[in-house]
This record gives sequence, structure tokens and C-alpha cells, in this order.
Amino acid sequence: MSHPVDSPGLHSHPAEDMDCYRVSKLVNNARNDSPECIKAA
Repeated sequence: MSHPVDSPGLHSHPAEDMDCYRVSKLVNNARNDSPECIKAA
């Protein structure tokens, strides 16, 4: 069985194209499904 990263359609995303920002601890629980989860903390 191959590792998922070795699959043809999967590849890492270039770090220079990514953004990082703090979010609320609400994102730690899958039951929280609201716009507040994506607001910057």
C-alpha cells in the first residue's frame, strides 16, 4: 500500500502562498460550526 503523500494528485502547498493567523479555540471542537470559527482571534 502506498503512502497518501505519494499519490499523484496530492502535493504540498508552497509555504510562500500560505497565510497564518490565530483563531479562536472554538475550532478545536467539531461541534462548533459557525462563522466565529474563522474569525481572527
